[in-house]
Amino acid sequence: MVVFISYAHEDLALVDKICDQLATAGLEYFLDKKDISWGGRISSSVQQGLETAGGVVVVISPASVKSQWVPFEIGYATALRKPILPFLTHPSIDLPGYLSDLRHISDLDQIETFLGQVSTTGQASVTGDNKLSDAASAVLRLSEIAPQMTDLLSEIRDDLRNDTTGLVMEFAIIGNRNIVFNSEKPRFVYHESEHPNLQLKIDRLVDMGFVVDVTSGNTPIYRMTPAFVAAVRGSA
Repeated sequence: MVVFISYAHEDLALVDKICDQLATAGLEYFLDKKDISWGGRISSSVQQGLETAGGVVVVISPASVKSQWVPFEIGYATALRKPILPFLTHPSIDLPGYLSDLRHISDLDQIETFLGQVSTTGQASVTGDNKLSDAASAVLRLSEIAPQMTDLLSEIRDDLRNDTTGLVMEFAIIGNRNIVFNSEKPRFVYHESEHPNLQLKIDRLVDMGFVVDVTSGNTPIYRMTPAFVAAVRGSA
């Protein structure tokens, strides 16, 4: 059985220990620095590695929650119904939204129990439910369009994380910062002058079911779905 390891390169020292443990147990593992050659296509290599893996260990750390690749890998693994084990590097770290329904560990020795389940049955359920969550599906689909709207998604992510109420789900589109936007209801605001082709990007999000047009006046207003919010909060 092959175990796919999803991680940020800043955590390589810990990952090396995990790899040593897997090797001692006689298990193979997929690791990007070992299995992706120079000049190789990363996305296709990662997808192939996940498709052949029997399980996934994802290292959750301050670095990995900011990673671009970790949410892509976990979204794809979830879509494939692969068993996923989050390994927290510190108990104070919150699981990203796309992993919030998974049991997690923070001790290397606990990995053996997980791997024992996978080796014996070929699968291991750490969720109690193999249904693909809306958030995990959103992570996977969001990763496909993220390169076309990196700056916009980054601003949305920062707004969501800085929202102390955790309740703001809508945003408005206006031309530039010189235009006054008044709203009794708290909303984020994004400016066409700062995001080229902003309306086209929002239209794409609408088509994918990530946001809903709730405009009631002259200013375009959109409401984000809970799955989209969870996916963006946990993205790079």
